[in-house]
Amino acid sequence: MNWKFVIAIPGVELPRRVEAGSTAALPPDDPDYDAIAKSEPGVSEFLSRFSTAFGRQLRPTIIAREKTADLITAEDLSAFRNTIALAAIVEARRQRDRTQWSSGPFFSEVFDFSPVAPRDAQFVDIQSPFSRGIHDIEEFAGQPSPIVPYPKNMRCEFDEGLLEALLRLWASKATRRLVRRRTLLRSVEMACHALRAPYSNLESLQDWGITTSLWVSAFEIIACPDSGDVKFPHVSSMIKRVPWASRSLRKPAVRAIDRPGLTTRPVQVYGRLYRVRNSFLHGDRLPAGSIEPHRHPTWGHLSIQVPLLFRSVLLLNCQNLNLWHFPTEVPWVRMMSKGPQQKAAIKAAHAFRTQMDYEKALGATEGDFF
Repeated sequence: MNWKFVIAIPGVELPRRVEAGSTAALPPDDPDYDAIAKSEPGVSEFLSRFSTAFGRQLRPTIIAREKTADLITAEDLSAFRNTIALAAIVEARRQRDRTQWSSGPFFSEVFDFSPVAPRDAQFVDIQSPFSRGIHDIEEFAGQPSPIVPYPKNMRCEFDEGLLEALLRLWASKATRRLVRRRTLLRSVEMACHALRAPYSNLESLQDWGITTSLWVSAFEIIACPDSGDVKFPHVSSMIKRVPWASRSLRKPAVRAIDRPGLTTRPVQVYGRLYRVRNSFLHGDRLPAGSIEPHRHPTWGHLSIQVPLLFRSVLLLNCQNLNLWHFPTEVPWVRMMSKGPQQKAAIKAAHAFRTQMDYEKALGATEGDFF
């Protein structure tokens, strides 16, 4: 076996194997899963000792690494996990907007690492901020985060375009990309913190205010100029550079938030987010039942629109690094071709329809694209 176990993710079962470079995330039904578990002392026993809070056995997703590869750093391991988490959560929120329903993972706790790992056939290592030590493996009873009582009820799917682009970014070692790679992966890390379940205070408005406010930092990390002094115009200018397929997302046609004149719909979404962040962190009084002051009833929900807007900004930056390209409309004549050309055309058409869904969530309509 060329792979070795690295860490477990007990809260989610991935729909398929995800691999980049010398690292892979494997669901329990992957052909290599059991072989990896049996190739090292204690790993198989460790993985068999996970269950839900209600005693139902579960098998965690695992991250594995090629045996010949260098030891992976905690930063790179977390970044690999974060790319998978963001691609799954963004897809779940796209489906929620499109169909009003999604069984996919909505919050990033689902992808938390287990703080316990097998040491050998007899003991497990505990590495958490609260405790560090070893314990008998026979007494170990692993569980996912309490916020995930029924992992089996989730149907995890990916935004394939986002996942492909971020995995290429993660695996890239080109010198010219290293600074931008660090910046983008750090923004993804911040986004995953913003996507944690707002439940520390029983899902109060305080919880929603804190997690929503973190999104501004995720955008600002990407847009920060060389001077290090990032402002609203830096982010809004970056959003306007996204090659939106919809005409209505490119045209300044809606009122700006707390600024004079008109702006585009995507910039208006960010303006609403920016106002929420400032209002909440400055201690302003919150409106009853909402964290958003002066919300217009026709506006979409920030919990859907902001992650989808962030996805487009991320992909713009991946496109600038030649790691991905925004899809364009596929002529029907290409769909009628045969063999590999037809498969490529179908894939491109699906990518464009997905992009349309994201843009509709930000205010575009079907007629804007054709």
